[in-house]
Amino acid sequence: MTGAGVFGLGCTLCALAPGYWWFAAALALSGAAVMTFVNGTNSIMQLSTETSMRGRVMALRVGIGLGGMTAGAPILGWVANHFGPRWPLAVAAGADITAALVAAYILVRQNEPRPAQQSVR
Repeated sequence: MTGAGVFGLGCTLCALAPGYWWFAAALALSGAAVMTFVNGTNSIMQLSTETSMRGRVMALRVGIGLGGMTAGAPILGWVANHFGPRWPLAVAAGADITAALVAAYILVRQNEPRPAQQSVR
């Protein structure tokens, strides 16, 4: 969640950077955040998956990641072509920040106490 949020912040800073040095600094932040995100999600998926299913789960993860790129790249290319090079970064920032907020919402919901269920006799 933190990696996605910081990556969204880095993409926002990249989109708003007034010069090359600010852009380079924002890219360094984005690079560190994406590495944190990728390594964290990889570890969580491998450690929380049953040993006999680990290869299948990781294959699905890679397939979804590559499939997302094949769908997203033409869309972001179109945005860059019509609106300029800063806008795909802004779109990516919005998607990353939205993903971080959804993850935060899910984590909060999981930690809420649930009402006791009544047993039927």
